[in-house]
Amino acid sequence: MLRLQSMATQLKGLETFDTGFDLKLIGNLAPYRRGQKTELRGQADLMVQVDLPPSWVFMSRTLVQATGNALLKSVLTTMRQRLERQLLQDYENWVKSQSLESMTGRSTHGLREVALSS
Repeated sequence: MLRLQSMATQLKGLETFDTGFDLKLIGNLAPYRRGQKTELRGQADLMVQVDLPPSWVFMSRTLVQATGNALLKSVLTTMRQRLERQLLQDYENWVKSQSLESMTGRSTHGLREVALSS
């Protein structure tokens, strides 16, 4: 099982929102076998809070919501892509460590924290 938890989040490239931005993510993924295929399935709870700049008070609620939804979609897409890339990299490293372990007889297992940044 893979546990997901956000830590020290920040918006790069959107500094206007960064000071009033808070993201909390807690979730988990587990392998699910379906025939010959194994998928990762799970659930995550995501909470995002953004303090809007004062000038946004004059914008229509619909426009603010649309902008917020676009921002959330962008954040979630980036998180998913980075998580997938990191999982593949970790798997490749694990396979290499298993090969090394079988050659040396020493264990290389351990837990590690994954930063989802590029």
